[in-house]
Amino acid sequence: MFKKMCLTALASLSLASIALNVPDHVTQLDSITAAEETTQAIVSKDHPIEVDKEAKVVYLAVQMNKKAMEEGSQHAVVDQEGGNGDVALLQSFVNPKDFYQALTDLGAEPGDNLTLDDLKEDKTVEGSPLEITISWEGQEEVALTDLFTSDNEGIAKSDFRFGGNLETNQELDTGCTICLYSCPVGIVSNAAVSTKDLDSLKVYADPEEFPEDGTIMTLKVQIKDSSESK
Repeated sequence: MFKKMCLTALASLSLASIALNVPDHVTQLDSITAAEETTQAIVSKDHPIEVDKEAKVVYLAVQMNKKAMEEGSQHAVVDQEGGNGDVALLQSFVNPKDFYQALTDLGAEPGDNLTLDDLKEDKTVEGSPLEITISWEGQEEVALTDLFTSDNEGIAKSDFRFGGNLETNQELDTGCTICLYSCPVGIVSNAAVSTKDLDSLKVYADPEEFPEDGTIMTLKVQIKDSSESK
């Protein structure tokens, strides 16, 4: 009995020692294998974000926004409670600041190179490169932008970066989490589309390619090695 109690205590200490500095509601996973086995069961509206420190992955629970998919948008993922929640292709359930914190805790470096004035210029977002995929029950991981269509070739050639922009993001309260152009507000955005393309950019998705409205899907955001940067 004593031996069992000691082992239990050691296991608890071990887990505590590797814990990341993330909010209490952010679930942490110890390996990519565990993530693959449990993601669908854990990510939900009640548990909207989880972190796999070894694989450098942040998972977000999202649902489709049929209206935005049909009308077109520049926003990939927005917190549904944010000002742009109704116009995003996908809606999440977590404040962007928690997403930002999770990425920084995993070692991602924010670019923080854009301001609102840059929307009049021809600039692109900087920061750690990221790979973004999506999956749901019965659907294996697929690159997020493979499900999107646009006249702008920068969508098919997406180059997602950890733009940062936390101060502006929280001040404007748009809920912008992942944008499809180089955005001075979104936490993550697409370096393959310039700031100057904002007004002309329209990205669509076919709701028929997604699960039933209201179904929770799993968005996987993985930090890429800088050598993999396009």
